[in-house]
Parts: sequence; structure tokens; C-alpha cells
Amino acid sequence: RKPLGGIKHSYEDFGTLKMLVKPQYAIFLIWALMRKKFGAFTCGLMCVGAGILVSCIVFGFKNNIDYLRVLHFIGLHGESYAPNQSMNGLLNRLFFNGNNLTWDGEAFAPYHPIVYAGTLVSFFILVGVSLFFSWRPSVKSGVEDFACCILVATMASPVAWVHHYGILFPIFVWLWFSAYRSWVSKSRVLCMALAYVLTSDIIKILDGLASIPVLNVFQSYLFFGALLVLIQLTGSPHDAAQSAS
Repeated sequence: RKPLGGIKHSYEDFGTLKMLVKPQYAIFLIWALMRKKFGAFTCGLMCVGAGILVSCIVFGFKNNIDYLRVLHFIGLHGESYAPNQSMNGLLNRLFFNGNNLTWDGEAFAPYHPIVYAGTLVSFFILVGVSLFFSWRPSVKSGVEDFACCILVATMASPVAWVHHYGILFPIFVWLWFSAYRSWVSKSRVLCMALAYVLTSDIIKILDGLASIPVLNVFQSYLFFGALLVLIQLTGSPHDAAQSAS
């Protein structure tokens, strides 16, 4: 892509930094600290610190600082292209703000104040759920708590491509075969099945709604499927415990 926001480096120049630290995963350091997982927090901080040190030596300090400006630019604009399955992508498409069906390697979506505000609100709501949800003591810091955090780290991003949701597969496996195997509610089973259908494949037929106002929100089918999984994670432990008793 062309230089971003006046930065002379191209987007690809920051690829190595992105591989080391996907910015949204910083939520894990906060999660580990709040859950008193000090060993995980310390190890994560040491790995990130060592990687940044090497990156600064190899690429220079300014290049690393510029990456923060790139993140700010992407956060302001986001992507309208359909494979961006986030609230930002949904809102950009809803307001026809940018290219929906065609990938434009030369530009991001134009800045739109409502899209930006909606992206921020959804970010704080999702992160708030992952960090402050009232988990029962027996499951707090457990698998469902961790799964919720890793799923939100993707969903809350302004740009969340389809392949970023690969984390959903192990979450589905755990939900179905572990603590939730005692479900008796048909509605929950149907909800899980619907979530899997929405997130397991690319539903190209929904791209036919791209030019139809309001209905084009259904292009965000994967994002909606991820929301269903999030509901299962945050709403199921108590019910599962009741079913087992």
C-alpha cells in the first residue's frame, strides 16, 4: 500500500513488527495481570520487550515508533471490504463508506465520524466483557475466561479479516466436548450449530446484498456468528452447572 498518514514507510515495512506483536493481543497482558497470572504476564512482557529491542536494533527506533502512527491511522479508517468481519467493517459497509466487494490495495476506507465512534464503543463494550464479566470463582481464569479474551481480541479490532477467526475452531471443540456436554437446552444446541454455520465457511451469496441499504449488514455473518459464540461463553457456565446438578 501507499504510505499511510504521511509516513514514508509502506505498510509492508511493518510486517515483522506485526508478526511479533499483533496489537490487539495486548489485552492478554491486561487479562493476565487482572487474573493474577503474574508468571504469564512477566513472560509475555519479557518476550515483547526482547522482540522490540531486536526490532529497534535491526529496523531502527523511528521505524518502530512509526508503526504506532500506522495503527492510529488504521484505527481511524478501518476497512469496508467484505472480509473485514468487525464492527468497523459492518459500519463502513452500512454507510457505503469505501469499497465493499473489491479489494483496493491503494487506500483504506475514508474517515467517517459515526463509523469511528461506533468502532470505539464496540471496542470498549467487548473488552469490558472480556475483562470484567462476572465469572463464577470456579471458572474465572479458566478455559472459558481465556477463550472469551482471545475471541474478543479479534472481534474488537477495527480490522478483523476472516482468517483471524481461525481461533474459533478450538473454542467450538472445547465448548462441545468439555464442560458444556451436559447441555439439555435445544435452543443452545441450535445456537451453537448456527454459530458454526456462520463462521465455518465464506457465504458468498450474501455479497449480493452489498448495494442494498441496511440489508448489507448481513455481510457481517461471521462477526454475528462470533457474537453467538461469545454469548455461549459468557452465558453457559451457570446453566451447564445447573444441568449437571
